[in-house]
Amino acid sequence: MNVTLEPDVESAWLEMVELLTRAADLGIGRPEADLHTHSLALGAQLVATCALAALGGAEPVAHAALGLNAEGSPADLIRAAAVAARRCSVNQLPLGARQVIDALEALVGECRL
Repeated sequence: MNVTLEPDVESAWLEMVELLTRAADLGIGRPEADLHTHSLALGAQLVATCALAALGGAEPVAHAALGLNAEGSPADLIRAAAVAARRCSVNQLPLGARQVIDALEALVGECRL
C-alpha cells in the first residue's frame, strides 16, 4: 500500500532519509572509519530503510532537496536528519513512523557517546 503524504511532510521525511543515507555512505565500508562511526552508519542505514518502508510501495524518487551541500560527519548528518524529522507531526505520518522516529532519536543518543 502506497502512502500519500502532504508535500511539506513528504519533503521533510525524504530529507531525513537522504541525510541518513549519506551518513551511512560515509561510514560503511570505509577502512578509515572507526568502529563507532561504522556502527552509527549501520544504524543510519537501518533507520533510512525503515523510513522508506513506512511509505509502502516502491521507493520514491529521491528529491534533490539537499543538493550537494549536506556535509559533515555521520553523527552530524544523523543529528540533521532528526531535525528534519521533527518538522513532521507524527499524526501526519504513516503507520509505523513512530517507531522510525524513536529509532532515530536512539541513534542521535548514540552520537553523543
